[in-house]
Amino acid sequence: MEGRYNAISSHWRDQGDDVKRALSRIKGDIGFIVEERKLDDDKIQTLRDLCEQQDNNIKELRREKDDISRLFDEYKQTQEDDLRDIRLNASRREEEQERVLDESRQALAKLKWALNVKQNVKDAR
Repeated sequence: MEGRYNAISSHWRDQGDDVKRALSRIKGDIGFIVEERKLDDDKIQTLRDLCEQQDNNIKELRREKDDISRLFDEYKQTQEDDLRDIRLNASRREEEQERVLDESRQALAKLKWALNVKQNVKDAR
């Protein structure tokens, strides 16, 4: 009986050693996986930081684009207003010049008439 007991005891001892080796191997694997996970977490955080930085850059570029667009619209409106004023002033100047020219033509016609009268009438001065 003692032999059987020793055989069973030896078998369980061997099983315990196998379990300890397997457990040791699993602990090593888990440690390796945990280290890889930490590295992956670091990479994920780096990517998150980069994404946040890119998001901030994009927001800044959009703000600058909106500012440039607004300034261009203001510039364009100013140019259109100035051009409208130039055309209006040119039209007014042209009308004034036409009026002065018409008055000058009328005065010239009167002077020519008076000159013709003076030449045709002997006693006219």
